[in-house]
Amino acid sequence: MKKFEYKMIAGSPHERIFDDEGMLRDYGAEGWELVSVIYPVKPKNKGLRAKAALYYLKRELQN
Repeated sequence: MKKFEYKMIAGSPHERIFDDEGMLRDYGAEGWELVSVIYPVKPKNKGLRAKAALYYLKRELQN
């Protein structure tokens, strides 16, 4: 049975989200696979504003 490790990383502030491409390519070169992205949604309560996308990655553990 395959086993995986997981990682969550925060990206650039939402104004610069496209700057994250190079970072994600680097993780891909290390064997990480992007499995999910949580993009910040501007909530009505301005005090709770999220500023960066969250990326969830996984890679297979080596025996």
